[in-house]
Amino acid sequence: MQWHQLLKQGHLDVDGRRYDLTHLLAGVVQFTIPGTGKYPLLPVSMRVEYTSHCVSYGPLGNGETFDFTSLSASRVRSSRRRTRILF
Repeated sequence: MQWHQLLKQGHLDVDGRRYDLTHLLAGVVQFTIPGTGKYPLLPVSMRVEYTSHCVSYGPLGNGETFDFTSLSASRVRSSRRRTRILF
């Protein structure tokens, strides 16, 4: 299952345990940067989205790979780049 499908579903089941993902849904954060003598205050609206790498891990950068056959199948997912990752 792809990351965006997991977010839409709102949860992830791993080894019989359900993890709520609703707190990782995209949202808008609003704040104001105070003005200075040179610049006026600046109201900001920023959309925040979370990608799967925020909550998962994948192959190590040194060329090592995971032995996916020794891990629970419920932990294995496909990233948006079609790389197998673990939760």
